Amino acid sequence: MLSNVLIGLFLNEEECLKYNNENIKSSIVKDKTLKKKVKDFCKNIVEDEFKFRRIKKIYHLEPQRASRFCKLFQNKILPDGSNAVCVCGQKLENEHDDNNKIKESIVLLNDSKTEPIEILRRNCCIMYEELDLMDFPEYKFSENDEWEISSAGIENILSWRSSLFKLYESRISTTPPECMKGLRRMLWEGPVTKLYESVNNNIFPIHDDEKHNWVIVNTNNIGKKVTTYIPRKLHSLRIWNPLFRCYQRVETKLDNSPQNPERWFINLVKYLKSNLHGHHALDQETLNINENDIVSSRFLELIKEKGESKWSQYVREIKGEIKKIS
Repeated sequence: MLSNVLIGLFLNEEECLKYNNENIKSSIVKDKTLKKKVKDFCKNIVEDEFKFRRIKKIYHLEPQRASRFCKLFQNKILPDGSNAVCVCGQKLENEHDDNNKIKESIVLLNDSKTEPIEILRRNCCIMYEELDLMDFPEYKFSENDEWEISSAGIENILSWRSSLFKLYESRISTTPPECMKGLRRMLWEGPVTKLYESVNNNIFPIHDDEKHNWVIVNTNNIGKKVTTYIPRKLHSLRIWNPLFRCYQRVETKLDNSPQNPERWFINLVKYLKSNLHGHHALDQETLNINENDIVSSRFLELIKEKGESKWSQYVREIKGEIKKIS
């Protein structure tokens, strides 16, 4: 049974369960001696950005979260989380923050689980800065995937999200395209309006055994080998809330992405079929060449392999336009 407070963080109970389906229950550390040692340890940290101004609560690390952290810190965190605690409170760096944001640090204990020995942090792959583990969102590529921990901090991901659509739009609309095979696959995938990963990035790591599905290596018409990285869209993204001890949804929609992706995609296909080789078609013959280059036998084979969709239908049905000379 979910609490009303927890449900209140989401649109409805269904959405709440989508991001909190692991039955995570946090328990407070009751050992007074351990609590004092942990508090003293955290207050004596050298770096101001990690130092606590006020510690409110200390929890045992939840097994569900520990099972993911132990993959990052092999031979440190135990899969059940029994050798780590979660310290929650207000950081020194937030002392002028009107919201008094609650932060969390994961503290590793010694083998006997009686002494704090290390605050576990991780480098952000975007800004190369050390961050607390709570700052790294968790992601899925599909509904049935396991949650995985991203390699970048939430603030940097949100900043990256603001420029990502323009980068994607520039790639897919460049004419002439570097690789026709890569362009056809990107067109088959349809418009990318959510956060995505590319094999050549490592923000939302793709498993090694899946990478080949998201990269195309081809030789272009001048004999140059060209690599196209196909965007892999995220299904969902969440971030840990240390105050309410639950996960919260993170918006994956890209900033500046079109309100009407369908209309945007139709205009894209029309543009590509009119300008495929770097200049606007002046006659029907050029339009026919562009059409045959995009909707080629290889594109039809791709549809046969991966299935028809409304996006591939648009690619087949939308036509280019001859430039009108006034």
